[in-house]
Amino acid sequence: TSNKELNIVDLVKHTKETYTDIQSYSFSKSGDYIAAFQKNTEATETFLVIDLNSKVASSIQGVKKYIWHPKQNSLLVTTNEENQNKVVVYDAEDFSLNVLKENENSSYDHLIWSDSGNAVVFSEQLNRENYLHYYPLNGVLITLDDAAIEKKFPQYKISNRSVYISGDG
Repeated sequence: TSNKELNIVDLVKHTKETYTDIQSYSFSKSGDYIAAFQKNTEATETFLVIDLNSKVASSIQGVKKYIWHPKQNSLLVTTNEENQNKVVVYDAEDFSLNVLKENENSSYDHLIWSDSGNAVVFSEQLNRENYLHYYPLNGVLITLDDAAIEKKFPQYKISNRSVYISGDG
């Protein structure tokens, strides 16, 4: 609404849930969950994941960016908590967090899932260097850096721009 309320209306049960101070929100692919940024009057920002079936709202501290999995109820998330920057996969169904990468001095950007949802790609900036990370789910994090690029393509470097991943990962 215009006063930053998110109203969720169940058309079958004729119920309404209201969440205040919502800045933005998005639905999971299944439509069973909503992720939302909530900012109260003290400018404290909370990231909520709301289960629309049970009405349970869980929160993740320090979320900066997120993107829903293209098929499952999980999120790829960047966080900053206790001076530690992280990229994590959050499973909305069992509330589990899987840390993919963390570093106090890094910034993470350009989060993307493959269309099939079997892999993720994200970029990292650390000390003016750019890194590209690829993580196949149930796999091991693979990092591409400027040294690896220059071996194959001299005088080329990794940029800090949007990244792409093939549909099958």
